[in-house]
Amino acid sequence: MQSNSHRWTNKSMIAQIDGAYVAAQIRLIRQVQKGTILLLEGSTDAKVFDQFIDRSVCEIEIGFGKPNVLDAIDLLEDEGFQGVVGVVDADFDRLTGTTYSLDNLCVTDVHDLDLMIFLSPSFDRYIAEYGNKDRIENQFDGDLSRIRSKIIDCCLPLAHCRLASERRNLRLTFRELKHEELVDRETLKINRDALIAAIISRSAARSTAANLNAYIKNEEAKLHDSYQVASGHDVAAVLGIALRKLIGDRRDVHTWASEIEAGLRLAFDWQALACTGLYRCLRSWEVNNKPYRVFRQ
Repeated sequence: MQSNSHRWTNKSMIAQIDGAYVAAQIRLIRQVQKGTILLLEGSTDAKVFDQFIDRSVCEIEIGFGKPNVLDAIDLLEDEGFQGVVGVVDADFDRLTGTTYSLDNLCVTDVHDLDLMIFLSPSFDRYIAEYGNKDRIENQFDGDLSRIRSKIIDCCLPLAHCRLASERRNLRLTFRELKHEELVDRETLKINRDALIAAIISRSAARSTAANLNAYIKNEEAKLHDSYQVASGHDVAAVLGIALRKLIGDRRDVHTWASEIEAGLRLAFDWQALACTGLYRCLRSWEVNNKPYRVFRQ
């Protein structure tokens, strides 16, 4: 069973897709596919789930974004459509109090799927393969949990900036942010002033450095759960920087965020998945929606 993701490769075409279109595609799929349809935000999510699903009874469909997944599930539930379940990233929902009254939806345990993988035993296996054992021992006494915390802490100023932008509708732009220009590879500390300047310079919305710094401090004072704030993409980028010197000696070209994300995904196995609330949610959905199944037996 094949996803429809290959049919949409042009960014301008993808931008035109909405929840109604995704729901219509799922209705068309149902005419030839009677099993479960697992609706995911994007193609990287599909790479994670593809190794776990039973392809004979479950097909992955891409929604091209969280809003489309939510809208499509809502439309399909209203008409009593059966056998479709969506998975979305929590993003900042738990911090902003956003909830969804949808029976056929599961949400990641933490901010996003990439961060879930980072917090799983996959991280330990990845570091065992690509980290420098002596440097890890010297810098962190061999304690991988301290490395995780160091990376998360580095990401928090940027994470709180993202949260402030969403909460206050600042319309800040974070695309193509170069983490390596903001993070010291020896100490893994982020340059807060450089971060704010970089975000302001690439954003059309008007915001002074002083105001943005104040917004970030305001979010920091609320002592949010770090795992609900930090973005998996930022974490992967900082882990890559750490592997260049602090805990490894990898070449820059092998430590871009996309490379780190791919490596962690490959290390994510059944044992790691089974420990998550997301897995339990999908298993519960299977129980409540027999005979539809998602996972291999």
